[in-house]
Amino acid sequence: MSWTASITFWKAPQAIRDAQWLEWWSATRVEANPTVFVAPVDLRGFTYERIYADLSGLCHRLTRFDRQPYSQLETSLRKVGDDRRAHHVYLERRRVERKEKFRSGRIDLWLLDWLYKLVARYGVRPYQLPVFALGLILFGAFLFSQPGALEPKNPPKFPVEAGFWDGLAVSVHYFLPMDTPVGADLVPVAARIPMPTGIAKRVPTFLFWLPPTWYAAIFRVAGTILVGVGVAASAGLLRRIAP
Repeated sequence: MSWTASITFWKAPQAIRDAQWLEWWSATRVEANPTVFVAPVDLRGFTYERIYADLSGLCHRLTRFDRQPYSQLETSLRKVGDDRRAHHVYLERRRVERKEKFRSGRIDLWLLDWLYKLVARYGVRPYQLPVFALGLILFGAFLFSQPGALEPKNPPKFPVEAGFWDGLAVSVHYFLPMDTPVGADLVPVAARIPMPTGIAKRVPTFLFWLPPTWYAAIFRVAGTILVGVGVAASAGLLRRIAP
C-alpha cells in the first residue's frame, strides 16, 4: 500500500509539470508564428478579444483609414498586458491619421498634430522632454551670464558681472514653474545688453534684441509647459485624453 501510494504521489506532480510545459510550448509556438498578412486588410467593424499577428505588417496593410480597427487592436493588446505593442499600434494610428489630415488639406490640424508629436510624442514615453529642458536651461545660462545681464534683487540695483554658475542658477529659477531660492538673489535687467564682440561671429545677433527680462518670461512659460507635459505624461493623463 505504501509503495503504490508513493508511485501515485510521484506521478501526479510529473503530470502537472508536463501539462504546464505543453501549455507554455503551445503559447510560445503561437507567439513565434503569428498570422502574416500579404494583401490589403479591411478590419473595420471587427471585434475580438485576442489576436496573434505580425503588427508591423498588419498596420501597414490596413486600408481606408478608420480609428476603429486601431482602437480595437490596441484595446485587445492592453487587455492581455502587452502595453509595448499597444503603444506601437497607438503611435502607428497617430502617424497614419496625421498623414490623412495633410492629404485632406487640413493643414492647421496637421500642424497641431506635429506639434503634439514633437513636444509630447502623443503622450507615450516623451523622452525628448528632458533634452528640451536641458537645452533651454543651458541656453538661459549662456544669456544670463553675459556682462550686464543680471543685477541684484535688492537695492541698490546695478548690473553685475555674473559667471556661468550664476547664470545657470537664474536660468533654473525662471525655468521652474514655482519660485525657488536657487538664483533668487539676482534678477534680469530690463534693458537690452550689448552683444559681446568675442562671439559675434558664432552667435546670431537676434538673440540679443530682447532684454533679459523678456527671456526670463519666455523661460517661465516654456518651463511651465514642459514640466506640465512631463508630469501629465508620467501619470498617463496625456494618453488617456488624447483624441
